Amino acid sequence: MSLTVKINNPEFPEGHIFAINGLGAFENCTEREVSNEEEQTFVDLKGVAARDALASDPNIEVSGSATAKVPDPPVEEEITTTEEEEEGGED
Repeated sequence: MSLTVKINNPEFPEGHIFAINGLGAFENCTEREVSNEEEQTFVDLKGVAARDALASDPNIEVSGSATAKVPDPPVEEEITTTEEEEEGGED
């Protein structure tokens, strides 16, 4: 099952077009399935899953399951030096 998005904004007429960067255009009061490519483009642009990013908007309903891969956060590596490096290296 793919991700499905429905915008239901009462301040705009039915059929009004909304654009969500990375996901495409959506008509107000109409449900639309998001393609895997659109969903992955959104993740690539925003770094977060569409479902998570849109969840806080009360005018947007998201259903279905996400298929896009969200990248893991970067791992911070501790940099260590040896005594030789601290002293200026080997001669």
